[in-house]
Amino acid sequence: METLMDLPMEVVVEIMSLLPAESLVRLKCVCRLWYSIINDRVFVAKHLHNANKISSAKSLFSIGYSDELHAPVKSFITIRDDDRIGYHIDSVFEDSMSVLLQQHADEYHIGSQCNGIFCLYGEENYNVMLCNPVTREFKLLPNSCFRVKMHVLMLGFGFDPSVDCYKVVRAVLLSSQVDYLLRAEIYTLGSSTWREIKMNLLLSELELILLGIAYGRNAHKQRYCNGAFYWLLSPLSEKETIVCFDTSDEQFYRIPLPDNFEGERKGMSTSLDVWNESVALLHYPNSSNITRPIEIWLMVDSSCGSEASCCWTKYVSIGPLESIWRPVAFWRINELLMSAEEGHVVSCNLHTQDLRNLPISPEALKYNAFVYVKSLVSVHGRN
Repeated sequence: METLMDLPMEVVVEIMSLLPAESLVRLKCVCRLWYSIINDRVFVAKHLHNANKISSAKSLFSIGYSDELHAPVKSFITIRDDDRIGYHIDSVFEDSMSVLLQQHADEYHIGSQCNGIFCLYGEENYNVMLCNPVTREFKLLPNSCFRVKMHVLMLGFGFDPSVDCYKVVRAVLLSSQVDYLLRAEIYTLGSSTWREIKMNLLLSELELILLGIAYGRNAHKQRYCNGAFYWLLSPLSEKETIVCFDTSDEQFYRIPLPDNFEGERKGMSTSLDVWNESVALLHYPNSSNITRPIEIWLMVDSSCGSEASCCWTKYVSIGPLESIWRPVAFWRINELLMSAEEGHVVSCNLHTQDLRNLPISPEALKYNAFVYVKSLVSVHGRN
């Protein structure tokens, strides 16, 4: 009887690239050949592409709050749905990977993720750690290149396709004897130190205060997309704007919101997400007492070299929908997860606006969640 090892090597590699990342981690122990294949840089990239484009299962990291404990409830959730016509999702279950981060739950918070690697930060010591929950790898990054007391304003983690590597960027306020200095530094995965980069961005005093207060608490207002990291700034007395960091030229840019965009006024809230490899701006009521539609705007050109290169288009308006609390995240190309009253979670089809129920615990998506891919990408930069 013919076995998997009797097949041509290219067929074996193709079959293995379609397997779940957790299975491949276990298969590395079978033999040296499989270990070599699974650790190969080309194979890791192929598996990542398939996981993004083909898999019917979507994974979420969620941050909710228990009404009784008033403490963050962090969990990894996998949604499996092969029936896209029915009104119910096939299955929703919590991954055991949740336990992996519990040992660091008190010291570190999850700030962002890219290609299955999570970027964790220490709120008190400002340490930064990278973690891949699937491969169970951790990497504590070196200390800052700034040797003085600092306050972190912005932290971003993403992939630079121009040089095929991952980078962490951090904007900080440095304490001096007479004033505060706005500076920035970057860490390239695989290097040994942070390095200072030019801070070519001016921030108003109100924006500095807002960033200082909201650091680490506005995960729904920051996203990585196609080689750039985006932060949505929403000062109540100033016009909202997006700050963008391009990982390729290592420059900061401002991106204005749509001209007729109302922003966080009159009972409305805003958040950022990624839809079909485009930056998405969501505008929605922040109370069930407000009956207004959820608006989704898309950035048509996300090449952030200048303000003129970025323009927006209103993609769709949803509702108004009764008993819907807030949008959470895009989990399919045409479906948006939304948190409803009484703890229910629903998936809304953007075209038909039909709703499907998800059996997710009431507290899981009360605050924030983002979709991530389970990958074999190493936090050490080897592959």
